[in-house]
This record gives sequence, C-alpha cells and structure tokens, in this order.
Amino acid sequence: MRQTQFFRKLLHMLLALGFAYLGVSVPVWVTLSLVACVGVVFFMLRHVLFARMVRTAESRSFGEYFLIAGIAATALVFGQAHEAYLAGMLVLGFADTTASVIGRTWGVRPYRVFGETRTYTGSFTALVVSAFVFVALGVSYPLAFLSGWFLAVIEALSPRGSDNFFLPIIAAALYGAMVGP
Repeated sequence: MRQTQFFRKLLHMLLALGFAYLGVSVPVWVTLSLVACVGVVFFMLRHVLFARMVRTAESRSFGEYFLIAGIAATALVFGQAHEAYLAGMLVLGFADTTASVIGRTWGVRPYRVFGETRTYTGSFTALVVSAFVFVALGVSYPLAFLSGWFLAVIEALSPRGSDNFFLPIIAAALYGAMVGP
C-alpha cells in the first residue's frame, strides 16, 4: 500500500470517528454544517490544489464525496437515533478503513467486481470488524455476524468509493431494526 493511500484512509477513519462523536454530542444541524465545510475543503483540495494529480491518478474514485454524502445522509436520517448513527459511523470508520488497508497490504486471492479489484482478505476483514462493531454496541453474536456479512457484501459490490455512502446508512438501518433507535 502506498503511503499516500494509507494517509488518505487514516483521514477517512478520523473523519468518521470525529463525526461519530459530533453526531451524538451536538445538534444535527451542527453536524451537517461541519459536514458541508469538510465537503467544501475536499472539493477545493481535489479540484484546485491537487487537480493535476487527480487527473493522472490510476484510480478515479469519488470516495471523498461519497464519504461526505454518507455522513450527511446518516445524520439526516438517524441523527436523533444516536446509537444507530453511531453504528453507521463506526462501521464507516473502522470496517471500511481496515478492509481497505488490510486487503491492499496483505490481501490474497483477488477478485474483480464491476472492474475493481477486491481481495477475500479485505472482504473478510470488513465482515469481522463490522460484526465486532455490532457486538460492541450490544447486538447478539448471530445477528452481528449476519450484519457483518451483509455489510461486507455491500462493501465489495460498491464501485468507485460508493461504499462510503452505503455502509454507514445501511449499518445504521440494520442496527436500528435490530435494537431500535
């Protein structure tokens, strides 16, 4: 894994965890306002400061935009259901990030989905970490495992960084359905 990719994923995790904290400690409008500010910063970085690098990059992901949209959508839908929102942000911060880092670093047996390479190691990591998040939040082991499996499939099937949108809102919905808001 390249160093820039590692730092990008570290920022991804820190943003998700920071917004997890904000989402349960401040009103939803404050969270959404800060998400909008981060979105503007990402836009400026991508299209002004690093425009040449982005145009020549081998991977044309929109992950940073999906990240902002995923956090905002989860806050809008589950902002008052603090534990469900927290589940979505923790899955986004931990499961998605570790799946990518471990899959790219130690991944074996790659497979392709929608033209993108995934590894079984990364997908298994997404399953385990997602299930761990659910267990840590009080979900039973069988339901946590099923949720982790479902979220790992969503992560694998989401092209061009769109898992950053789908994972937190689906994780929050699963948690809310199992435990309640």
